[in-house]
Amino acid sequence: MSSSKRKSESGINNLSFDVNSDSETDVYWDSDESANLSSDEFSSDSDVSDSESVNVADARVWCRVDSASPPAPPSRFPFTGNPGLQVPLADKSDPLAYLCLFLDDELIDHIVVETNRYAEQTLARTPQRRLSRTRQWEPGNQDDMWLFVGIMVLQALVHKPQQRWYWTNNCLLETPIFRRVMSEYRFSLIMNFLHFANNDEFDANSHPAPKLKKIWEVYQSLLDKFQTTYIPQRDISIDEFDGL
Repeated sequence: MSSSKRKSESGINNLSFDVNSDSETDVYWDSDESANLSSDEFSSDSDVSDSESVNVADARVWCRVDSASPPAPPSRFPFTGNPGLQVPLADKSDPLAYLCLFLDDELIDHIVVETNRYAEQTLARTPQRRLSRTRQWEPGNQDDMWLFVGIMVLQALVHKPQQRWYWTNNCLLETPIFRRVMSEYRFSLIMNFLHFANNDEFDANSHPAPKLKKIWEVYQSLLDKFQTTYIPQRDISIDEFDGL
């Protein structure tokens, strides 16, 4: 018991406190203790030379970094990319042209096909009430889907607490452009049946990502376009966006 107590007290005596530290709990080993650690801990490792042991021990010694003369930064990896737009663009002043680089007609056609397929599957499988809106479903086309996407983008800019308020006739709340583009009836039907994959073809044993089965085709299409359409510059900073 007494030898253990003496060892504890000895260890405490070897601790140094930095009175100029920003934290009251900053503690570091002094150089003598570091030297003792290096001789005890690393002498048993036959693969490490004496000079390497000293270097490892030096890493244990706390030292402040002088902001006026910081240490040399590590060498940078060579940048071999060719930054910039990698595909031709007819009109660089047209924002819609940039959107179509990623959300092209091929992807829109795929969404139209799967949305119509899902609507047919749902209506055939589930009995509909006589006055249900879904009984009035008509297969969509590419124009319908583009208008639907446009309304979704506009709703992100014009915020309203309830979706039906986008089509209201109330003079205090109305935004007439929504009624001109598409009726609320048609928009709600497309939203109800919007789909990106064929449920009947799903096989959990062969699918590359079963948890992403609902969006896999669209995800793969967008990922390929993101990787091939534009290459960023060498130095970029990526931060999360919380939507606030």
